[in-house]
Amino acid sequence: MKKEFEIKKIDEDDYELISLVNNETIKFKKNVELAKAISNVNADAKMDMILYMKEKGITKNDLIIENVKNGKKYYDESMYLMLEDTFVKQSFVKLVQNISNILFNSSLEELIEKIGLKTNEEASRLGKELTGVLMSKNPR
Repeated sequence: MKKEFEIKKIDEDDYELISLVNNETIKFKKNVELAKAISNVNADAKMDMILYMKEKGITKNDLIIENVKNGKKYYDESMYLMLEDTFVKQSFVKLVQNISNILFNSSLEELIEKIGLKTNEEASRLGKELTGVLMSKNPR
């Protein structure tokens, strides 16, 4: 699989996003606040879910189905877990969009076009690599 981009470390906090498709180089700096936001994505999403559930008058128990088989109780938490997963995914999507705005001063769509990414897989890999750089204590 051909690489469409690479991220090169220049010094402690400075990096370059290099398009291997469009011969484009974009400089960016590691952002501590953004790294904190990434590490808090799950907690923030769960807090949003709790607020949503309170607003709707729903409790966790409302989303858990109790089944009894052969005298034993079983609990199906799939509805609760699906709701939680939805909130985490929404929170992560918002964060990924903010990464582009904060690091590159452009929308995610503009960045993807500028460096020549063509598929969702390529864009997803870019998001993962940028997240890895931001979260790493000893990046590349």
